[in-house]
Amino acid sequence: MATLRVLYVDHVSEIGGAQRSLLEMLAAMDRSLVHPTVVCRGPGRFSTELAALGVEVFFYGTELVGKVAAYAPHLIHSNAFRAIPLSLNLARMRNTVCIGHCRDMVPMWERNALQSSAAADYLIAVSSAVKRRLATVVPYQKIVVIYNGVDTRKFAPTVKGAHLRQAWNVRGSEVLFGVVGQVIRWKGHLDFLYAAKMVVDDGLPCKFVIVGDSLFNSGEFKEELKTLVSTLGLSDRVVFTGFRDDMPAVMAALDVLVLPSWEEPFGRVVVEAMSSGRAVIATNAGGIPEVVIKNVTGLLVPPRDPCALYQAMATLARSEGLRRRFGALGRKRAVERFSIKEHVAKILYLYENALGARR
Repeated sequence: MATLRVLYVDHVSEIGGAQRSLLEMLAAMDRSLVHPTVVCRGPGRFSTELAALGVEVFFYGTELVGKVAAYAPHLIHSNAFRAIPLSLNLARMRNTVCIGHCRDMVPMWERNALQSSAAADYLIAVSSAVKRRLATVVPYQKIVVIYNGVDTRKFAPTVKGAHLRQAWNVRGSEVLFGVVGQVIRWKGHLDFLYAAKMVVDDGLPCKFVIVGDSLFNSGEFKEELKTLVSTLGLSDRVVFTGFRDDMPAVMAALDVLVLPSWEEPFGRVVVEAMSSGRAVIATNAGGIPEVVIKNVTGLLVPPRDPCALYQAMATLARSEGLRRRFGALGRKRAVERFSIKEHVAKILYLYENALGARR
């Protein structure tokens, strides 16, 4: 296959799960096969990390159309559902293939946006749960499920996280539970804190960490969480780390990764934890049950149920053996099913098919 010029289009300038997934994919992509360029809203952490990978970046603005014309992409790949309209407009100008990457559980009240996305040649769904949501409006044959991939060499049981446990004042005997990701209400941080309170009241030797920040909002919810921590009397048990760029070490520091989301399209952090050999607790919502095998690689609980979450956390707090078993089997599943190498191969196969259909 000749080198393809692929234009990736995003709608933000900071790094959330979608942007992290694109960065991981581009880092693993063979540049003899794909020459990538990325469009994003403006300068920020995202463009800085893209530049570190040697990827050229175009920003939104009056010069964008001219820059895209000069680049002359063979294919345009929208990195997020909300970037599909711009991607489609650019693809029409270039008369080229457009692929939309749907990394969200798009709400049904956005039905018009869902319908307009059907103009793309293909839509990538990050889980079968996302595909089912899209298929209520978009022709089923246009939707391809490609799970996110992680670098299983980078996220590995051999990575050290002791320095972070020390920085967070976690004693050797304490079990560390962590929620990792954007600090936003639907991620379930409130449920995590209420469950943490019940764990502490049980007298179990545990600490809790919230890793991440309020990326695309004012930060009011994070302040609400800090107030709740104080109200619950957990100030000496809960650490807020803010944004971190050392995720392999973060996963290595945890004993248990908790993902209490109300609805989750895939759950990238769950795969990162599994690849790191860590036990996971997650809600059985959205695409998570496609990643976590219940009672084999982790525990699944109903969303918005702090009591069920507490019971799962207490179970793992009391059993190091169960944590180790889940971690070992989770690592095996991550390597076999969710490697970045397999992800890139499926993306390239889709590019080839999409371009072939246009010839």
